[in-house]
Amino acid sequence: MTGGPGDRDAFWALLEAAGEAARWDAEGVADDLVCRLRELPVAELVAFDAVLRALLAESRRRDLWAAAHLINGGRSDGAFPAFQGWLLAQGRRVYEAALRDPDSLAEHPPVRDRPAADPRAPVLASGEMLDVAERAYEHATAGTGAPPLDSLRPPGEPDEPLGADDPEELRGRLPRLWALGRG
Repeated sequence: MTGGPGDRDAFWALLEAAGEAARWDAEGVADDLVCRLRELPVAELVAFDAVLRALLAESRRRDLWAAAHLINGGRSDGAFPAFQGWLLAQGRRVYEAALRDPDSLAEHPPVRDRPAADPRAPVLASGEMLDVAERAYEHATAGTGAPPLDSLRPPGEPDEPLGADDPEELRGRLPRLWALGRG
């Protein structure tokens, strides 16, 4: 990361480079990102992780949970963090558009082109994106006696289940996603 701690532009520059290299495949983005992060000094890895955690906290919203619920066919609250990882792996433009309007995800090709109501359709999720900094940090600090990355993080709020929405409310709030046949 070229900027200082908490530099979102530097975070997104690294993520966008990984996205381009991996053709925006979420698992590929995570793997490529880990390789890029391994080249950074430990302090920059910690700064990257801080931005990642801030973006995850920012996107932990009921309206995005509802979008994930429709997109992934009603998966449980436990799947939402992996959906957040997938959303980050789609890049800044998609992530920020989804924060402004979660229903905009209906226009994103992986969502738009996903077979509706097909239980065999892959879930749009990436748990691997959630621990990219941790994987790189462990590699960078192996054998040094450095504390684990999670011990360097400030304490967070406990996660509370976001809960399912009423189908009529979902249809009214996310009409484009609903129209894709996910409701």
